[in-house]
Amino acid sequence: MSDRGRALVALMERWSTSTDASRAEAARAVEAKLAEWLGQGVLEPLVEVLPVLRARREPGLEHIFRSLVVERIGAVVRASSDSRSLQALLSFAGSEAHQRLIASLRSVENPELASQLAGAVMQGPLREVTDQVGRMTASAVGAVVKAAAPLPLAEVRPLLVLCLNHAEANARLAAVDGLSASHALQLVVEVRKRLSDKDRGVRQRVALLLGAIEDRASVPTLATMLTRAESAPERGAFATALAEMGGPDAAAAVRASFLAEKDLPARCLMAEALGQLGDVESLEVLARECSRLLAPAELKAIGRRFSRR
Repeated sequence: MSDRGRALVALMERWSTSTDASRAEAARAVEAKLAEWLGQGVLEPLVEVLPVLRARREPGLEHIFRSLVVERIGAVVRASSDSRSLQALLSFAGSEAHQRLIASLRSVENPELASQLAGAVMQGPLREVTDQVGRMTASAVGAVVKAAAPLPLAEVRPLLVLCLNHAEANARLAAVDGLSASHALQLVVEVRKRLSDKDRGVRQRVALLLGAIEDRASVPTLATMLTRAESAPERGAFATALAEMGGPDAAAAVRASFLAEKDLPARCLMAEALGQLGDVESLEVLARECSRLLAPAELKAIGRRFSRR
């Protein structure tokens, strides 16, 4: 046991052996030391003495420990990077501490703080987290989805599905952005459903995610969406996703849209997609269109770059 752990045990011993007259003072001494270390994020000595605390079976002393941990759990998460000790303290403090953390996470807007809180929250009962997804901000949803990345899908599937289907578009966007490649592959059916999302930004990000995991089953849907999209940024995103997926059908869809596209930024994205596809016909179309005398400089630069490969 560390020196700090032994010092805390000595304070506990003083409390246990104190008379009624001096017990209040002994309790204040224990509380002061616990509060000091919790505030500093120094958790190891507290975790070290938990077996001693349990062995003593003194409800009053346990109450002092548990109350302070619950009261200061949010500050502890912000102050400490010791995830193993934090998990042990959460287990000791029980559901009340976990619920308090979830309440803090639920309304947080700062992404960094959301990440810290989500990392701690995901160490507790996941059912309690899942129950609160609908009330979480976009920052909280994104942080929870990212914190779920190391966990098996069987444990977090209900949580992730709820995040992807959140009522707020910004939260759905954060869920898509936070999803790990492994979970995206395993949840690909749920991810594809969001291609019909009412929010344009969500549709774009979902398309790019499906491209990143090379979900070729989505090629027909994206090819159709590419021809129907009214937004130029959306058309550019769909072309980029199709290029990631590859294959003759994807290449044909991008070529047709490239030739018909009027918006220059979208056309440049499609030109990049043709170069990435790399098939003979796509490269020929790219070279021809980009070498035209009146072709915009941006397109000419893309054409030159791919012609040197």
